[in-house]
Parts: sequence; structure tokens; C-alpha cells
Amino acid sequence: MQPQRWKKILPLRTKAPAWLCALLLLSQSGSVLAQDGKVYRYRSPDGKITYSNRPPAPGEQAEVVPDRLNSAPGGSPGGASSNPSAATPAPATAATARRDAAERALRAAEQALVQAQQALAAGAEPQDGERVGGKSGRSRLNSDFFDRQGQLESAVREAQTRVDQARRQYNEAR
Repeated sequence: MQPQRWKKILPLRTKAPAWLCALLLLSQSGSVLAQDGKVYRYRSPDGKITYSNRPPAPGEQAEVVPDRLNSAPGGSPGGASSNPSAATPAPATAATARRDAAERALRAAEQALVQAQQALAAGAEPQDGERVGGKSGRSRLNSDFFDRQGQLESAVREAQTRVDQARRQYNEAR
């Protein structure tokens, strides 16, 4: 009895949110396009850094930083540039290049750690030839299993060490 009732009500309920979502999306797209693409960086007296898309209050100091989320490489929001020569991004500074390289190294180290952890989890079960049969009909794990487990655990420890080193380098580059 319940499923029949929901079949009649459900189509009516699913149409209204779709129109509502489309209307909301359309209304919000204008405000995103109207944004000037500037991001301001403020430092409070206690040292806290705040980022905002609103210009500073009179008498307040703020620096304009590039908006990486809303601007394309051309420099303007949405990717269209009024200056054709500005279509290519400016060359990165040495500090930015170091930070980007450190970030890529950190992501690669984190990925390697995940793969090592997955290999350890997948290798938890004994493989062929890693059990020895006993007189009582039972079996036990042999040294091959424990050697393989040790290698997998060692790989995880080494990957974790590489992640820690990469994280330190990334933090130093920031």
C-alpha cells in the first residue's frame, strides 16, 4: 500500500525542486559575474590573517592578492582577458615555483603512502606457500608470510617518512 502512494506523490515533489534549483542557479550566476575578482588580505593586530572579497574600510590597510579560485590564467574572472598580450600567465617567481614543486612532491608522497597502506591491507591474508601443515591436520604460518608482512610494513613506514619530509619542505616553502 505504501509504495503505490509514493509513486503518485513523488513525481510532483521532484519537479518543484528542479525548477527551484534552476532559478537559484540563474539568480546566483549574475552575482558571480559581477564580482570584480579582487581578494583583499588583512592582518589584524593579533596577527590573524583574513581574506575577503570586500574592499577595506577607510583607514584600514589591506593588500590585493590574486584570486586563484575565480580568475583564469588570463587574469580576469571567467578567463576572458581584455588585453591579448596578457593571455599567457606571468612567469612564476622562484618562491612560487619552489612552493609548487614542494606541493607536488607532498601530493606524490601522500599517494605513495596510500598505495603502501592498501598493499599492506591487501597482503594481510596468507598466500600460497605461506602455511605449513602440522601432524594434527592444522596449519600455521611460516617465515615467508612474516617476511612479506615485514616488507609491507617497512614500505608503509618509509612512505610515512617521505610524507613527513615532504610536508616539512612544503611548510618551509610557504
